Amino acid sequence: MLRILLFAGCTQALLAPRTAPRSSTQLRLASQSLLERDITRLADRSKSWAASKPEERVAVAEACLECLRTEPWDAGWLQAQTDLEATSASRSRYVFGAVVSDWLETFIEAQAPASETRHAFENGERVPLGLSVPGATAEIIRGDHEATEARAAEGTVSLVLGAGNQSFLALIDVLQRALINKECVMLKHHPLRPWLVKPYAAILEPLIELDVVAQTLDEGVDAAATLVAHRFIGHVHLTGGEATRDAVRRTLDAAGKTDIAISSELGCVTPWLIAGGAWTAKELRVAARNVVAAKKANGGSNCLSPQVLVVSRDWPQREAFLSLVDEELKRQRDERAYYPGARERRDAALVKCGMKPLGSESDAVGFVRDVCDEVLDEEVFGPFLAVKEVDGGLLEAADFANQKCRGTLSCTVLHPQSLNTMMLVAVVDKLNYGSVAVNVWSAFGYTALARGATWGAHHGDDASGSGVIGNHYSIPNVEKSVVRGGPLRKTVDLSAIPPGVVFDALFEASVRGHGAGAGASVLFRRFLGTLRGLVPFLPRSEAYGAPPA
Repeated sequence: MLRILLFAGCTQALLAPRTAPRSSTQLRLASQSLLERDITRLADRSKSWAASKPEERVAVAEACLECLRTEPWDAGWLQAQTDLEATSASRSRYVFGAVVSDWLETFIEAQAPASETRHAFENGERVPLGLSVPGATAEIIRGDHEATEARAAEGTVSLVLGAGNQSFLALIDVLQRALINKECVMLKHHPLRPWLVKPYAAILEPLIELDVVAQTLDEGVDAAATLVAHRFIGHVHLTGGEATRDAVRRTLDAAGKTDIAISSELGCVTPWLIAGGAWTAKELRVAARNVVAAKKANGGSNCLSPQVLVVSRDWPQREAFLSLVDEELKRQRDERAYYPGARERRDAALVKCGMKPLGSESDAVGFVRDVCDEVLDEEVFGPFLAVKEVDGGLLEAADFANQKCRGTLSCTVLHPQSLNTMMLVAVVDKLNYGSVAVNVWSAFGYTALARGATWGAHHGDDASGSGVIGNHYSIPNVEKSVVRGGPLRKTVDLSAIPPGVVFDALFEASVRGHGAGAGASVLFRRFLGTLRGLVPFLPRSEAYGAPPA
């Protein structure tokens, strides 16, 4: 009933007569003729969808949010994800659900005529990220350049080529193109994650029913090239690497579609700048732990995974810090380097630096204390971490990052509380990156996009792609987004991953939207279950039906 009420506000432009109805639960993925039918439907819908009003798209977003909250999250696709990544099902579903629900809630809020968040972003103020990143803020810094966003023309479709390293990325890309850019979208899933068609069909059902979104599986390079060159494809968005972006460009050009633009998010050689000055023992320890936790996450196959630590050669505590990093690399558990070629790229980078490869069976991070510049020319996208010592201080480290590290997607600055505030201001201003994180991992820059900030390459360089996602409030001429954490001594230890029950409680409270009481109930039920195992005569109660942690 709720879903029917949400759709009731849509106008005739959205609910105009369509071609023969079909069940949205049937994934139309099998044949070229069905794919052709879907693209044609999307192209036919594109003009009326481009003319949709904000309140119409809000109704659809609210329906998608309800679908997300009622998605059963059955063990099938979620188990496939945990099998691939060797991670916790509870953690996976919370991260997936939290990012998507945050994005949808922010889109809905951004359409309100009076928005305090809009006012804050427009005026360059810091916006608290709330439970998304406790204690952190985000701000959008505007430049004097003129930014334009590539989009599909009316009568054409935007093609999203799904990412292979995180399950929520393609969903965010689809929502961005459909609800903010007002495009009809064809999503091609990545071959590593074909099982995403099921949850995507459930969450995107309101858009699928309106012929605004359709999805297809990957059927190989030739089929993908044919899809890119299709006469109704008017824009391509991809999350991947430079080689893929360049191949898409060649395919479009060969098909005579030289005017079709590509927006993309391509990663980079992500630098972490470590400030000099006087650090406390706790600040050093927290910094080392969080560097390593960020590096090991997802086997190092994240577009924002740290690849090089930039430190001052004159910093008296340099060796103490690097020794702690070395210790943490041994202490923290290696995550599976499942992404194709991750271990091989790591070993190739080690060989370039004169070190022995770790082998195709090892998920360990290759750590190089004296990096060769050749390794800074290409993102490893795997378990590899290097150190670069530079002359001078933090400003010189920023110059090095700007000039020597390929790409401009994101970077992190770690500093002690003793650092001069004006120095930090100057460094943040100098860094030519789309997202700058201060005392937090730049992954929280992506989290911030779901709350209205931006994510994407710096406008002055295309090695990390072009265009931004997020920016729900349509702030013009974005230079960068800055995410700031608190003092390192108060920063969350990223290596201390909570147990699955904590993720289950957070999921129930925030993603399901049931509030703190429901989250507490999950924790209490799990406590009773544990206690019952210790004290057999306690009365039994039904266990909380969450996926296994």
